[in-house]
This record gives sequence, structure tokens and C-alpha cells, in this order.
Amino acid sequence: MRLAELSVRRHVLAFMASAVFVLFGLVAYNRIGVDRFPRVEFPVVSITTVLPGANPDIIDASITNIIETSVNSVPGIDYIQSRSSPGVSSVVMSFNLSKDIDVAFSEVQAKVNQVLRQLPEDADPPVVLKVEVGSSAVIWLALQGDRTTQQLNQYARQVIKKRLETVEGVGQVIIGGERRRNIRINLDSTAWRRSASLRRTCATPSARSTYSCRAGSSSAARREPDQARSRVPQSRRTWRK
Repeated sequence: MRLAELSVRRHVLAFMASAVFVLFGLVAYNRIGVDRFPRVEFPVVSITTVLPGANPDIIDASITNIIETSVNSVPGIDYIQSRSSPGVSSVVMSFNLSKDIDVAFSEVQAKVNQVLRQLPEDADPPVVLKVEVGSSAVIWLALQGDRTTQQLNQYARQVIKKRLETVEGVGQVIIGGERRRNIRINLDSTAWRRSASLRRTCATPSARSTYSCRAGSSSAARREPDQARSRVPQSRRTWRK
């Protein structure tokens, strides 16, 4: 018996069935969740490796290619994107939607650990992270005033950041455009001549592990030979605190 024939013969049953379906639809429509920015978990894993001072060719040959070859055997990969920039290697792996992100992360981490010995000794350990779409910045606040840049940075870091971190629902607070303090030390020509004169007047006895150095009327100083040789004065040194 077809559905049309059943509906004609038993029209009351067909009407009641249609009414039940419409009622369930209205109830489900009122209770359905609506989100403007729904939380979607894409199975994407990134691998970042830092090698300070290396050019892109060295980064690509000694880091990026090794990591790509190692993680290429992980099952469920959709595509792999890599980028070799000065001092930084970035490999982004996108998996199929059916792939569990936790399983993919564990498999990629295991593959990266197998090639750690093949990476340069000066390179930092690779950082494997799960790319979360919902972890991107939602709100940016601008701070300005009649203060110096150092004072604004200190106020944003010690006051505003700590207050925002206590707000319910805030996962992370990032300070952008911060200018950190630099200390630069310049040695004048007098210091250069004094250090050169000190090196010329140093005598190293063969029977002792230490020696005495005299420069003009200065008192004798006892130093280790290797330590004294390694302390070569520099005209300029810059570091970050």
C-alpha cells in the first residue's frame, strides 16, 4: 500500500502524523542553539623551530626538509605547508575532518622526537602546537596618554594585563607593540688603549698556572690564563632585559 493511498483511506491518521511532525519542528526550532561565531575544531598542527642567525636556505635544508620528511608518514594528512624564513622554520599540517586532533598531535609529536638528533645543535627544540581557531584575539584595546613609552608599557604589563586576566572567560592577554628596554654600552678609545697595554705587559710563567699582569701603576692581578685570553673587550654590546 502506497503512502498516497494510505493517506486517502485513512485521512485522519495522515493528518495526525503531519501535525505531530509540525509540532516537533516548532519545538526544535525554538530550542535550537544559535551562535554567531560557532566553535569549530579543525585538525591543524603546527611545528615551529628557531635557529638564530641562519638564512632561509640553511633553515630549509637543515630543518624544514627533515621535519617534512619525518611527519609525511602520519596518516590522515590533507596537505602540508612549510615556510622557511630567516631564523625560523614553520611547518603547518592540515588533517582530514574525520581525524581526531589529539591523536594527530600525539603522532606528530612522536615523529618530531625521532629526528631531534638530526637537527642542528644550535637550533631550539621544535614546538608542536594545535592550531585553535577560537584562540585568536577577539578584542584589541589601545593605550595612549601623556606618558613615555616605557611608562605605558609598564602600566599595561603590570596593571591592565593583570586585571583583564581575572575577568571570567578571558583565556589569554597578549601585549602587542611593546617596546622592551635595551641597554647599550660603548667603550671609548682610552679603554681600548688601556686593555691593549695590559695585554702587552702580561707575562706568563711556565711553572705556574696563574700569572701577574701590570699596566702602568696598577696593582698586580692574578688570573687564570684561559680566562684572561677569553676576555677580549668589545666596542659595542647590545642585549635585551
